[in-house]
Amino acid sequence: MVASWVLCLVVATSCAVVDLPVIVPTPEADRFSRPLPWNLLENDGRDLTIGIRKGSDQCERLAGVKVIETPDDVQILAINGPPPPDSRVCLPVLEIRRFTVTLEEPLGDRTLTGCQSDPSVMIPPDCATIVSEP
Repeated sequence: MVASWVLCLVVATSCAVVDLPVIVPTPEADRFSRPLPWNLLENDGRDLTIGIRKGSDQCERLAGVKVIETPDDVQILAINGPPPPDSRVCLPVLEIRRFTVTLEEPLGDRTLTGCQSDPSVMIPPDCATIVSEP
């Protein structure tokens, strides 16, 4: 599986899309786990594409994406992983990583949650609102 990343400099208005392999969660990630904010980019019924907001790979890594489905809601959690072993000074770079999850059943009228992990990040309160990419 390949995920597309959109790399954006905070101080610039240009972005680049880069395809990178999906990161597999590891037990070591549990010590550093915290949810990352995301936006819904596409809703194709069972396939939901989200844009995960994170710092550069020099600063933080994506450990994985967890999906919890019930008859009434779908919760998607993007989990931060451990920092790289050779951590460097972090540059003010925001990456938006595209990640597609496949649900057991179409989203339909179920409530979508999990998109806002930090109240200081300006994300629509309704996680099912589709947001255009930068």
